Amino acid sequence: VWAGLAASIMAVPTQPDEPMTLQAPTAGPTATTSELTVPTPAASGRTSDKRWLAAITELHGRLEEPFRAEFELTQAKAESLAKLFRSCSPALARVGAPSDRLQPAYRLVRQACAHYDKAAECLATAARYLSVDFPSGPEAERRLDQALQCSAAAEGDGANLLTEASALGSQLHDARG
Repeated sequence: VWAGLAASIMAVPTQPDEPMTLQAPTAGPTATTSELTVPTPAASGRTSDKRWLAAITELHGRLEEPFRAEFELTQAKAESLAKLFRSCSPALARVGAPSDRLQPAYRLVRQACAHYDKAAECLATAARYLSVDFPSGPEAERRLDQALQCSAAAEGDGANLLTEASALGSQLHDARG
């Protein structure tokens, strides 16, 4: 069901500091569109802390959605996941920077996106080995296994950093005085 999620993410711009809608089609018998609303940065380039935190929580959910159910990893699925993971950094750029108070959480999210980028690279490699056109054999199996392990480790690190960033961001936001 989620395979088409990463097929395309389209931003529909709105006024500064108003939500913008990111649309991602989902796969199924008939294509549907799910929406991710994230704040657009104000003229200052900053997003309100509350809206920034909500956008990061939504981003985290989108990146981890595929793992909420079992799936068979095919070449197409690996390519779809790679595209989804590569969407982290551009999504963060669209969200914008939070206030100075939340900069430590912002740095964690940037690190998380770097891990998702690494996971995407590894999945792109795995997708090549999952191709029916790719020669099989022990060496190909070993390289596929390496690519999948690389992807799983990087995705796990990214997910952990997003969890940490959300918790830290909420703590810093709640501690404002």
